[in-house]
Amino acid sequence: MKNISRFFTVTLLLVLLNLIYAETKLFPIKINSHFGYIDQHGQVVIQPQYIFADDFSEELARVKDINERWAYINSGNEIKILTQCDECDNFYEGQARAKVNKKWGYLNRDGAFTIEPQFDFANNFSEGLASVKINGKYGYIDETGEFVIEPQFYQANNFSESLASVIPEINGKKSGYIDRTGKIVINPQYDFASDFSEGLAAVSRNTKYGFIDKIGKVVIDFQFDGGDKFTEGLAPVRVKLKWGYVNKTGKTEIYPRFELAGNFKENRARVNLGGSKLFGGGKWGYIDKMGSYVADPIFKDSKDFYKGLAWVLKNGDTSYTYINTQGKIIWQPQSKN
Repeated sequence: MKNISRFFTVTLLLVLLNLIYAETKLFPIKINSHFGYIDQHGQVVIQPQYIFADDFSEELARVKDINERWAYINSGNEIKILTQCDECDNFYEGQARAKVNKKWGYLNRDGAFTIEPQFDFANNFSEGLASVKINGKYGYIDETGEFVIEPQFYQANNFSESLASVIPEINGKKSGYIDRTGKIVINPQYDFASDFSEGLAAVSRNTKYGFIDKIGKVVIDFQFDGGDKFTEGLAPVRVKLKWGYVNKTGKTEIYPRFELAGNFKENRARVNLGGSKLFGGGKWGYIDKMGSYVADPIFKDSKDFYKGLAWVLKNGDTSYTYINTQGKIIWQPQSKN
């Protein structure tokens, strides 16, 4: 009962955080080796001045200043946190993982360590818990830094939809799933196990991929040569050497014809023609859920859509460009020279 109450408390807090932090729509840009930010219309709102700048997360963005110090700024370019950390990450659920003297801990929004650096590795918080590595094994801590699942795993991923994929050290490196108490609820048996998303997870066994539900029942048979989790109702799957998309019944919605394919975000998915996962290359474009191109495959590199814009790199450019969901260029470095 205590765990159930705790879960609903965490869920409510996450909903509130999402409401509070939903409005910042600034995007990092790079001009002449320095980073600044534009808004969703392509207007520069923070002039390039940093040697690195990341996306905004929970109203703060991670930047590195000209003195190579990590800091966090708000949308008005005010430095809210100036750290002494060797490494740090964006804020998730009110905390940011940070590294000092080869050990990881967590910062709060005041820049203080709420969880002192002590871990060999630490992941971001997700659903109120974070997987951390200490003395060669992974366990899970809560927001106070207390272990709620003791270190015992060879590998441990973030919780998603109340389950996390783990590899117990004693089980031949097979993946299974645990609940928030650390109990194994789906036995380790998979060579690959994605996060749960939209009630399903992509898993592989004996070189074939399929999809299971949260009790481990096979919903889509092991028939694919590659696969990833569902987003927005579709999942990328590979048939022989080509990627396409299936729905939750396993029906093909977008015929396999891509060398690489990402998850759908904001009704768009990035796809690659002519490249490979191992060697890269090829050209990236974006498709809609009908499989039609909204941005032709002409880009050297790309990222998922985020708050209406996507980062792309054109041939010959050293700085990236932003496009909108219709494929229209919103900002490019040449336009600001």
